[in-house]
Amino acid sequence: MKTITLPEKRIKKLREAYTYIKADYIASILSESDLQSIDNTRGMTQEDYIFVARAKRIVEVEKKRQLRDKYDPMRRTDPHHYNTLERYWLEHEEIALKKRLGREPTAREFAEDFEENKNGERFKIFYCLKFPEKVEKKIKI
Repeated sequence: MKTITLPEKRIKKLREAYTYIKADYIASILSESDLQSIDNTRGMTQEDYIFVARAKRIVEVEKKRQLRDKYDPMRRTDPHHYNTLERYWLEHEEIALKKRLGREPTAREFAEDFEENKNGERFKIFYCLKFPEKVEKKIKI
């Protein structure tokens, strides 16, 4: 895990909401910008920090294959729920990119940022972790 670089005030809030170990895990994976983005994304709350941290970590260490082997995010039991949260996620990503650029991103910049940061993969993993009951398990043959 990387060094924790969050403001002390944020770390204190994390430790109030989570166990010490989980709070430090979240702080080691997510930046202050990540946490603020979650705070400002409709449909997401502080309890989602752990799911987003896990999703980000899975992508970073290429363990997404293991999750794909267990769940199929494309075979969801509630497509409306999935699509709504995915839309919120994409809105959040566009707002975050706009803040980084200081202006509206072009469609190309948004697509490049989306690919570079593996936003599609991160959302699928987040959804499978947070809502395993809403995705079908893969059948092993």
